Amino acid sequence: MKQLSAEKRRLSISDLTLYIGAIAIILVFTVACHLSGKEFLTIVNIQNIIKQSSVIAVTAIGASLVILTGGIDLSVGSVVAFVGISG
Repeated sequence: MKQLSAEKRRLSISDLTLYIGAIAIILVFTVACHLSGKEFLTIVNIQNIIKQSSVIAVTAIGASLVILTGGIDLSVGSVVAFVGISG
């Protein structure tokens, strides 16, 4: 039984390349933005990026939970747009 559980834990090379590729793309993008403008890696800009992406993250988590429970809700985009316009 120990061999079976150890085999399940092994990651394939394709799984690792997917994660390493995503991290590499993020790092290359960050370095490129930092070289093009000196104000990219400032505290104010990082806080602004976190604030803007938090809305998308909360919406994505909510939509994922709805889809996982069996209901498909396609009105997420329109609700976010309405709330963004109305304030």
